[in-house]
Amino acid sequence: MKLIDWLTFLSLVVFPFGVLARIPIKIVNIPEINLYILDLLVGLTAVYYLISSKHRLKLKQAVPLLIFLTIAAISLFLSSFSLTWAQTSTAFLYLLRFSAYALLLLNTQPVEKKYQLLAAVGIFTAVFGFIQYIFWPDLRVLKYIDWDPHYRRLAGTFLDPNFCGIILVLTLIILYKLYQKNRYYLPGLIFCLIALVLTYSRSSYLALAAAVVIHALKNKSLRLLTVFLPIFFIFLLLIPKGDGEGLKLARISTVYSRLNNWNEGITIGHQHPLFGVGFNAYRYYRTDTSSMLPEKSVNHAGAGVDSSLLFVFATTGLLGLFFYCFFLIKIFRHNRNTTALASLAALLIHSLFVNSLFFPWVMFWWFNLFSLGESHR
Repeated sequence: MKLIDWLTFLSLVVFPFGVLARIPIKIVNIPEINLYILDLLVGLTAVYYLISSKHRLKLKQAVPLLIFLTIAAISLFLSSFSLTWAQTSTAFLYLLRFSAYALLLLNTQPVEKKYQLLAAVGIFTAVFGFIQYIFWPDLRVLKYIDWDPHYRRLAGTFLDPNFCGIILVLTLIILYKLYQKNRYYLPGLIFCLIALVLTYSRSSYLALAAAVVIHALKNKSLRLLTVFLPIFFIFLLLIPKGDGEGLKLARISTVYSRLNNWNEGITIGHQHPLFGVGFNAYRYYRTDTSSMLPEKSVNHAGAGVDSSLLFVFATTGLLGLFFYCFFLIKIFRHNRNTTALASLAALLIHSLFVNSLFFPWVMFWWFNLFSLGESHR
């Protein structure tokens, strides 16, 4: 096996372990940084792509992304004058992480092979999710180490039902593609669908609905809508009910929290319209505490906005938002098969409610899936 094959293999092995596969790093005067093993492998993969002329030539197809990265770097440089050295360094490391994951766009593996590999890690993600759901359903104790508390929800190794949910949605999209050619994928399809239902993640449900609608429109067929969606709604009716707030699909407490979060993001972006507050320096400009724990400055959710595009606007301004959207359009034009379009639709819908486009495991998935190595028609 070539070096790049080993790096890809190890990345796929590590992927289902989620946030559990991390290496805490402590640097003097800088808050603890979590380096995930997946980050390390992706970083090595990115270096390989950069030194390989075969892959480096494809960077010309990613001009909007390169411009966005430049604007993100400029925005962080400008904000560094009002931040401490530790704050700037922490934000820079996140920019470095995003850049490394973005280079996965240079992946040249055949599309069909990618589908099979991603489907495999998605199924293992669901397996680990069920293990957590059965043996450790009460994650409320995690609030003491700055994670959101969840109760009787399938959160898996990501410790978050929303992020676990979008990975399961993306897995279902690929499994359905594979199922159309081979019926042996049906058990995996059902297994991951049940796992998704148990996340109680409404943003993930909407993402799945968007994917199904896009699939139906692209193929000009209502069969998927008339068969798949009713089955999904039946599962929703059969899932366990309880007293926990997270188990109530009609809950509105999180709606108010999200509205406050969006309002804060818009306000901060409006105050710094051209270049934003600096890529991933958002946490240092936060003012709203109505929906956050007292220790929000270190909370795992405190660094972003509950909307990926709003996060881009607040941290890189209108310039960054323009070129990031231009990059998304480039991805759309390059990947026009049904699976790619359905996945992109699911991601965009989900990212309206959760900053999922910048979650490492989601970035790993979609940068690999939407790579510029070949045209996915």
